[in-house]
Amino acid sequence: MCSSDLAVAIRAGSASVTGFTITNGGSAGGATGLVLGGSANAGYGVASGVTIANNVIANVAVIGNWSAIHVADGAAGGSSGWTISGNRITSTLTTSGSATGGITIRGTKGSAWIAENVLSGIAGAGIAVSGVDAVTITANRLSTLGETGIQLGDAVTDTTVVGNTISGANTASGADKGGIRVFSGSNSSGLTIRN
Repeated sequence: MCSSDLAVAIRAGSASVTGFTITNGGSAGGATGLVLGGSANAGYGVASGVTIANNVIANVAVIGNWSAIHVADGAAGGSSGWTISGNRITSTLTTSGSATGGITIRGTKGSAWIAENVLSGIAGAGIAVSGVDAVTITANRLSTLGETGIQLGDAVTDTTVVGNTISGANTASGADKGGIRVFSGSNSSGLTIRN
């Protein structure tokens, strides 16, 4: 399903978004930015068992601090069983001061598999997760990133980051950014990081 500001908005569980090519999504910060995902805070409901695979997302404008693939349930939580794999994301556009990323999962309190994605030319972080449980981030290739390659935020538990390739992270030279970053770490536990 689509709305005026999202290329694809998933509002139900057990959905698959595979094999799409989405390009040239408008100017930075415009109303045609791309978000794939569910967000209870924005009224999209809880969406579990969703697969986002083998899509090409290039030269798109992403609104504000959202990401090209964005999953966020906020305080409502409940989404789980997300698979985000084999996607190619290049050249996200952004406005000055925002933190547009490649893939973000935030506040779902559920599980996810993020694997074999290729990201380059990302203005913000390549992959960022927070408020999640049992996430595996593996075999992704990330290059030319304005901020951190892979970021683990608050309340991340039982999460594994292994076998990813990161080059050219933190091109904006942020003092607290790098290849892999554990951010704050409040209530985080059970993290395995090995590359």
